[in-house]
Amino acid sequence: MSKNYISTFIKEREGKYGKFMTVSMKLEELNKLPVDKYGNVKVIIQGRREPDKFGNTHSMIEDTYQAEQTQTAHEPSKNRASTAHEPSKYPSSTPQDDLPF
Repeated sequence: MSKNYISTFIKEREGKYGKFMTVSMKLEELNKLPVDKYGNVKVIIQGRREPDKFGNTHSMIEDTYQAEQTQTAHEPSKNRASTAHEPSKYPSSTPQDDLPF
């Protein structure tokens, strides 16, 4: 799988409150990237082994990962039986006529 590198300048810096990254890129580079169904542009920022001649410590590539079409948690399963209104498959450990109330 080939990587689509995006022309950017990304430098990691140390500040008063910890590390942060500065990113510079041309708007034309951003507009070339595909937009997903939610309107997002997905990229991966990965560290370099060594800073380049401009001092860039990270590079940016296009995120081409496509998740499998799986069922989400809020969608009901077609294969799983609903247990809310069905009697249990397993017999109760307490006989029904020995209930204390």
